[in-house]
Amino acid sequence: SRAGVRVLGVHESSWEPSARSRFLQGIFCWDFSSASARDSVTFLLEVAQQIRHRPLLIPTSDITALFLAENAEPLADAYLFSTATAKVVRSFSSKKQTCDLCRELGIPTAETALPQSRDDVLSFAQTKQFPVIVKGEGGEFLRKTGERARVAIVSQESQLLEIFDLNAKTGPPKI
Repeated sequence: SRAGVRVLGVHESSWEPSARSRFLQGIFCWDFSSASARDSVTFLLEVAQQIRHRPLLIPTSDITALFLAENAEPLADAYLFSTATAKVVRSFSSKKQTCDLCRELGIPTAETALPQSRDDVLSFAQTKQFPVIVKGEGGEFLRKTGERARVAIVSQESQLLEIFDLNAKTGPPKI
C-alpha cells in the first residue's frame, strides 16, 4: 500500500468485491460460515506461518468478530488483535439486542422485529410499509431454497413469508 503496510485479506471467494480491492497485496480464500471453528483456527495459524511476521488480525463481519472472540486464545501467539468477550460481540451482532440497547440509551434506531411465528410476520406486514430489510439475527439466513444471504430487501408480504417459512424449517426463526 501507499503507507508501506502489506495488506492481505481472507475472503470466502476471490470474486467478492472486497477481495478485488487495489489495496490488497494478496488474498486467502476461506469460508468461516461453513467451516468448523477448529478448521478455521488451523487455517489462520497456517496463514500466519506463511506471512512470517506476526500480522494484525482485523475481523470485518459479525461472523469473523464472533469467531475471533471465541477463539482468541489459540490465535494470540500468531496474531496481534483486540477483541471484546464473546458475550459482548454476540450482543452487538444481534440486531434485536443492539436495537434494544439503542432504545434504552435514547439513540435513534430503525424499528426491529424478531418474529417467532407466522402470525408475528403477518402482523408485522400488515402494519408496516414495504420494502423492508431482512437480516439474519445471527448472520446468514435462507433467502430462497439453496440461497443464503446476510441481507435481503423485500418488497411484499409474500416474500417475507417465504423467507420466514424457509428459515422456520431449520429451527427457531431468526430473521
